[in-house]
Parts: sequence; structure tokens; C-alpha cells
Amino acid sequence: MVAIDSDSAPVATAIADLLAVVERHGGRFDDRLRIRSRGGELSVHIQVEGTMGAPAPRIIQLPPACLLPVEAFHLTVAGDDIVVVDHDPDLSPARQGIMQAVVEVWNLTRKIPHHRFSNPAWLQHVSPALYRRLSAGRHPPATPAPSRNDPLVDNLLDTRTLVYRLDPTSDRHTQVIMPVIDFLNHHPFAAPYLSEADGPHNHVLAVQEFCPDPQSCECYARYGIYDGYDTFLHYGFVARETPFVISIPLHLDLPPLGKLTVHAYSGRAPDQQLPKAIADLAFYLPAFTVDRAHHSAEVGYLMIPQGNAPRALRRVLAVILHAIEPRLNDAKIATIVEAIEPEILARNVEFYQDLRRDLEEYAVPPGFRSVVDGARAMADLQLEKLRRYPFFAAR
Repeated sequence: MVAIDSDSAPVATAIADLLAVVERHGGRFDDRLRIRSRGGELSVHIQVEGTMGAPAPRIIQLPPACLLPVEAFHLTVAGDDIVVVDHDPDLSPARQGIMQAVVEVWNLTRKIPHHRFSNPAWLQHVSPALYRRLSAGRHPPATPAPSRNDPLVDNLLDTRTLVYRLDPTSDRHTQVIMPVIDFLNHHPFAAPYLSEADGPHNHVLAVQEFCPDPQSCECYARYGIYDGYDTFLHYGFVARETPFVISIPLHLDLPPLGKLTVHAYSGRAPDQQLPKAIADLAFYLPAFTVDRAHHSAEVGYLMIPQGNAPRALRRVLAVILHAIEPRLNDAKIATIVEAIEPEILARNVEFYQDLRRDLEEYAVPPGFRSVVDGARAMADLQLEKLRRYPFFAAR
């Protein structure tokens, strides 16, 4: 049976009610789980004895009936609470009941007042100029789809939902709330959310056990392929353990070839089958397109690694250059890589140095001092990691 450890009796009751209604409609939880709540902060823990070295089990499994399509609800804010104004008329009673339980937990743990002053993305509505400066190292977010929800609720939901294919036979993806799974904190080495078959006709959204610290026994999920800058912009915290920096957008000349356009679309690694010689690059190799007529390419992102994969960036660049011009020999590819690598590093260092300086010039909106301080700490961490790049000294 899942244990609940809370410093608030009403929160403990609300969590128990949520677990019960999810289980009633097919959700499954590992009996070793312990849901912890302290000061409104939720986390998931587990007893790890006997599991070390064994295949990691699935600790939470939710069938489609337990996942809540955001588009099916009309949500607003009343004071500091989320309120369900309405829902689609054909919404199942199961999803209605689960949503009611989810909202009760969120309100009792004060998600709206906490989010209002801790998430950098909400600065878009408070100080657009400051937000544009903070987020200049990433592409602007896509224009959101029309929504009937309060903008603050939508902003919160963007940090607590998953774009998911509820029907595995369809290509349609839907933004869904993941009851209880959304209690898990992020860790860059955890497994991503898993969509798995559950019998011949069903599938589930699952989380695999990942508990890196036996002292705390806390379990984590990986929200996506994010560095500390991404987690700061999306979620309001800086992921310090991430063993790479994702480059800012760049346009690089590739003499004697054309150009390399580097985007910064972080979040999810592409699904790809790679040749054996570069199979170990799967985590670092982005999706990319090649324009051989102009000897150019565009990449979704570039990772600047730490000592755990010292040559990953150079090897990724070599793969892209070979795709642009297969006739290039290894020596010529190495020459081009050695020419553009210093520029990639220098431009990223310059960006974070400038960001840190520029933050001093903006008036901080009331309540957002911690966000600006967090941005400075994030910039310092990114600079530290860039300078730890194994070939940084060779620039």
C-alpha cells in the first residue's frame, strides 16, 4: 500500500483520495511508494532494498482513462485556487472524478500562488522585455493554441503536463495531466516517460524506478532533454546535474562549405537507428537536415558535453559534415571541426556573460526577485560547465 508522509492532514487526505480514484479506474502504483509533502512541495520516494542491480520496475502506470486531456476542461483562477468552470459534455465520469481530486491536491499545496512568482515563463505577462532578455538563448515558444482557460492556469499546466498520444492507433497528440506522475521531480539521468503495451488491446503511461540517492530514496523522472537553462525557463529550477550545455542558436560558416544553422529545440531526443560505429552517439546526435546543393545543414540542437563524453560534440559535428559532403576525408572534417568548435564555445560564453550583466539593467517586478537571482545562478552554472568542456583550454 502506498504510504503518505505529509505535514498537513488535509493534504494527506487529498492525496489518499487521488490515489484511490486513480486506482479505481485502472491506475497502478508500486506498494513501496511513499508520497511526501512538505510545505506544499510534493515528491515520490521508495524503499530500494532488494532492487539494486535488478531491472528497474514500473512504479506508476496510468491507462488512458486516468489521463486528463487539458482541452476537455475550462479552468480559471479564483483567488489562489484553480476552479473547474466546465468540461466537455462527453467527458467520462472517471476523468471528471480524477480531475476533481487533482485540483484539490493542487489547491491545498498552493500551486497557483507559488507558480505566480517562481516561474520565469509567467514574466511574459508581467515584464515582457525582461522575459525576452532571459529567454533570448532559446527560440520563442510556439504560439499557443486558442484556450478557454485562465492564462495563469495554462502557464502552470505547461509545467505539469505531457503531450501524449492517447490513442496509439492515431497520430493525434494531446496535452494531458498525469495524476501522481506529476509529483515526480526531474533528474537528467532518469528514464523518460514510457508509453507501453498493457495486454493486446491496451497501453499505459509508465514511470520506471530511478532512485539515485539511497539516503533520500527519492524517485525521479526525466522531463526531457534539458540543460540548466531549459529547466530554469520551463520550470523555474536549475538542473545542476545535467552533464551538458545546449548551445544557443547559431549561424556558423563552414569553409570551404556553406553554413551550419544551429537551433535550440530542446526537450526530446529524436528516435533514430544509427550505424554501429556511431550508435553510442544516440543521446547527443540531434535531428538534422542537409541541403547538399548549398553544402549546408540545420540541426535541432548541439550539446556541449562535460568529461563524461569529451568527444561527443566533435563527433556529432563530424557526422553532420560527412552528411553535407560525403567526399570529405577525415583530415578535412577534423580541420573544419577544429575551426568552428572555438566559435561555438566563445559565442555561448559571451551569451551568458552578457545575460548576467544585462540583468542589472532591468527593473525587477514585485515578487520576482528570486527569479532574477535564479537567472544569475543559472548563468554562472552554464559558464562553469562551458569552461569545464574538455577542450575549452585548447581554444
